[in-house]
Amino acid sequence: GKSSLILSENTPAFPMTGFNWDISKNLRLEYFVGILSSLIEDTSNSDYLDIQNRVVFKDRGIAAHRLIWNITEHFSFSAMETVIYGNRKLDEHYLFPFIPFWSMQHYIGDIDNIQMCGELNWIPNNHFSIYTSLLIDEWRPEWTFDQKNRNWFGYQIGLSSKNKIIKKDSFIIEYTWTDHRTYRHKYPINESFSFNYALGFWAGPHAEELYINYKFPIRKMDIETTISNTKRGQLTDEMVSNQYNDIIDTRFIGRK
Repeated sequence: GKSSLILSENTPAFPMTGFNWDISKNLRLEYFVGILSSLIEDTSNSDYLDIQNRVVFKDRGIAAHRLIWNITEHFSFSAMETVIYGNRKLDEHYLFPFIPFWSMQHYIGDIDNIQMCGELNWIPNNHFSIYTSLLIDEWRPEWTFDQKNRNWFGYQIGLSSKNKIIKKDSFIIEYTWTDHRTYRHKYPINESFSFNYALGFWAGPHAEELYINYKFPIRKMDIETTISNTKRGQLTDEMVSNQYNDIIDTRFIGRK
C-alpha cells in the first residue's frame, strides 16, 4: 500500500547493512542493522574546555528482521520485528538475525524498544490485492480485554487494483490507525524516530488516516486524484508517563 506501520519510506535515509535469504521456494528472511539520528544532544561531547564544537547527538541504533511465508501462490504472511536501542550505534546482541529480539531484549535488561508487526496479503490476480497489517508495540495478553490494558497497537487495511476501469489505471484505498502509545518510549533515546520522523506510519502515534488515490493516463499525461482525511491527537510527556503507570488517556481528548 501507500504507508507502512513499522518501516516506511518517509524517514530520511540512514546507514544500514543486511541481507536477504531465500530459505526455500516459499520462505524468505530479510535482516538489517542501521544507525539512526536521535537529535538528542550529547552535551558531554558537544562542549570541551569551554570550546564550542559542532553539536553531537546521542547514538541510536536499529536492528530488524522479517520472515515472509508465501502460503499459496496468492496468499502470503509476513512477521516482522524491530528493536530500537540508544547510546550505542551497534549492539552485538542483535547481530544474530535468527534469534527473536523480544527474547534478547529481556536477556540484556528490558531497556530497549521492541516492535512487532504481522501482515497478510491476498493477491488473487495481477490486478488486485487486499492487505492488512497489525503493529504490536506492547502487549500484555492477560490484560487484553480489560479496560486498563497494555494493548499498544496500530492497524491498517487496504485494497489496491490496476487496469480495472481503463488500461494502466491504478486505485488504492487504505485506512491506518495508531494508538498514542505506539512508537514512543519511557526512555526518549529509544523512541522509534530518526531525525524526528516516525520510522513507521508517517503521521506517527495518536493518528489515523483514510487515504484514497486514483491515477490514470490520458495520451502522454498522468491524471491523479488523491484524498487524505487525516487526524492527529496530542502527544505530551504526561501521556508517556501515564502509559507506563496504566493510566488511560481518552483518544483525541485527554485523560479519561
